[in-house]
Amino acid sequence: MKRFSALLVVSIFIAGCSGNKGVVGGESFTEEGPVLVDATLSLDIINGRPRGVTDYFYFDDTVNVYTLWQNVKDTDDVSFYFYDPGGNLQDSFIINLFPGEFSTAFVSYVPSHIEGDWEVVIYLGEDFQRSLLFTLSQSQGK
Repeated sequence: MKRFSALLVVSIFIAGCSGNKGVVGGESFTEEGPVLVDATLSLDIINGRPRGVTDYFYFDDTVNVYTLWQNVKDTDDVSFYFYDPGGNLQDSFIINLFPGEFSTAFVSYVPSHIEGDWEVVIYLGEDFQRSLLFTLSQSQGK
């Protein structure tokens, strides 16, 4: 009887482990559309990649927002909204994503000379994806 019980436990364990790796509870969740893999602020974009990653900018800097997407099956719109420290929308941009296993979208923005903590809000179509914060300050030499 003990041998039968141990065999039954092993069989249940093996049956419970079948399926997709990393899936808990036996359910699988698959994103149907693009998935935002990375969103980064930087001082520059070189060869399609962010360089000088930071969240602190000066008045004479350009704020670059880089996004990396996976599972892009169709042309989709990515919207970037820039809010000043008072919560006022200062500018917005819409960039197209193109189909591919990986796709990037980025914008370069020179914010108004309003010191403080700014926010960039990223949407895919009408679906919120991510919010990034950065600080804008007067140049060191001024």
